[in-house]
Amino acid sequence: AVSVSVEPEPVQPVYVPQVNTYATAAPVAAIDHAAYRQVILDGIQPQWVAVQDIRRSRTNDGYARVQVLVKNLTTAPIRTRYRFDWQDAAGVVVQDPDHDGWEKMTLIPGDDGTFTSIAPKTDCADFRLRMKIIQ
Repeated sequence: AVSVSVEPEPVQPVYVPQVNTYATAAPVAAIDHAAYRQVILDGIQPQWVAVQDIRRSRTNDGYARVQVLVKNLTTAPIRTRYRFDWQDAAGVVVQDPDHDGWEKMTLIPGDDGTFTSIAPKTDCADFRLRMKIIQ
């Protein structure tokens, strides 16, 4: 008698569509707005928009780059106008002819928004983000 071992066929995983949602334990985190003094919320209440983080880096050719992450804490869209003002080491505003106007962004309820800018000159030392609500 010859014994033949039969290996079972591999079981294929069954795909079940689902949505994974991750959230913090508290729906509204305690944000230290004083830590983000470069962001000016002109007429925007701190309970409406929270500045979550400011990330800084440099481009390959030496220009400062900044990302400001904010969260809409309300249940309604917030339409904003914003602009970045870059400053040199002495605090003097550096003119940026390519971005001298106000940009628009709508913050979706409960969602994050990212405001990004690259300095107009390599000697820019700091920035200021100004945000206003569009009525």
